[in-house]
Amino acid sequence: MRVSWLQFGLGLFQGAFLIFLAPGLIGLLRYLKARMQLRPRPAGYILQPYRDLLKLMRKPAVRSATTSWVFAATPAILFAAYGLLAFMVPVFHPSTLIASDLIVVMYVLGLARFCLSLAGLDAGAPFTGLGSSREMFFHLLTEIGLILFIVAIIIRTGIINLSDIVAAHWQLNLFTEPALILLALSLALLILFECERIPIDNPATHLELTMAHKAITLEYAGRDLALLEWAEMIKLTFLLTVLINLFLPFPAFAGPGRDAGILGQILALAFFGAKIFLLTLILALWELAQPKLRLRTVIRPGLAAMVLSLTAIIYTIALKILEK
Repeated sequence: MRVSWLQFGLGLFQGAFLIFLAPGLIGLLRYLKARMQLRPRPAGYILQPYRDLLKLMRKPAVRSATTSWVFAATPAILFAAYGLLAFMVPVFHPSTLIASDLIVVMYVLGLARFCLSLAGLDAGAPFTGLGSSREMFFHLLTEIGLILFIVAIIIRTGIINLSDIVAAHWQLNLFTEPALILLALSLALLILFECERIPIDNPATHLELTMAHKAITLEYAGRDLALLEWAEMIKLTFLLTVLINLFLPFPAFAGPGRDAGILGQILALAFFGAKIFLLTLILALWELAQPKLRLRTVIRPGLAAMVLSLTAIIYTIALKILEK
């Protein structure tokens, strides 16, 4: 019983840690981009997203009289959905508060995007309708890519539970497994699509003609906007954590049959921070170096993610046949 309470506490702490880390991750991303562009920013700029969320939380939600309950309920649904995902992925210990599989993760992401697209249509504004159309277009690409990614993982490991896959991958080395390299690149491209980091939807601007997700959130204000912004931050943090746990697990101080102890868990948390900083730095470089794409060419990264997953599937099946 004591072990169960310990696992419950660890799972609760890891999920809450990701939820409250998310605004800081976005602040770090903005700070790194500003420094790379030689724009002076104090170190406290990293905490600016927390200040923005607090400021929005103090303001009442303002909704158009023409909107229905769909528009009003969407911010809470998105925050609950992405907040739920935060409790499904391990950070420094294999214990999670909620045990789930990759299919549940895919459906939660799809549910949130579907609700957001409905809210854009419900608002009735022309730009929100444009944003909803682009959201569903991007969702088509990411959903197919995620299905192929999940199939590749299942063929390779025979496991679908997220925590079990992470525990199995803690014993592997990315640089000695070609299939893992392909899947890591595929997941990285899917994260760019799912989190609206493709340059067609520039997260640093409010120019409607270049937006997808941001065009919908323009109709929200106050607490509703705070929940939406925080939810999107949580989604990016969750997906980067999945990428770290699946493909950058080393050095790992906790795992199946391994008693890491308190010191090992603290070290694992420190290494997680270092790896999330590295990925944030790479993401900042990507957003600065990648030119803005035309809408007709934005499908290329999505198609590349599908090809990478398909190649990993073919490679894994061929390897299993040769081993027999």
